[in-house]
Amino acid sequence: MSYLIHIERSDEGGTFSLITLAEWKAAVEKTEGVRLAIGDRELVNPETNETISIPNSGGDAEVFYVTKKEWVTQEEWVRVYSWSNGLITFKGLPSFERSDDPVRLTARRLAQALNARIIGSEGEEYN
Repeated sequence: MSYLIHIERSDEGGTFSLITLAEWKAAVEKTEGVRLAIGDRELVNPETNETISIPNSGGDAEVFYVTKKEWVTQEEWVRVYSWSNGLITFKGLPSFERSDDPVRLTARRLAQALNARIIGSEGEEYN
């Protein structure tokens, strides 16, 4: 699976309700394992080695990953979530299918804090 997933809010009648940047920041600040990202996102084009900069709207957030390989433990913050115009978006990777995936765990906690749902690009809902 590699497609976009959203944290979005709608009322019982299905009417979409925007998540303000202030609400998003407050939810991130009180949720363990996630923090607001500082600065713009920079990616390197593997074919041209050109650095591409993607502006941070002020609502980009990072998830804390702990990876264990044999005798080595690696810990790092990875930019995952992006807030834009009242909607939080992130890329659904194959690991998202696992219930212990850090992105899925933090998305669930963030959605609960925002009284929102986790919705896939095809309309499927994740718990």
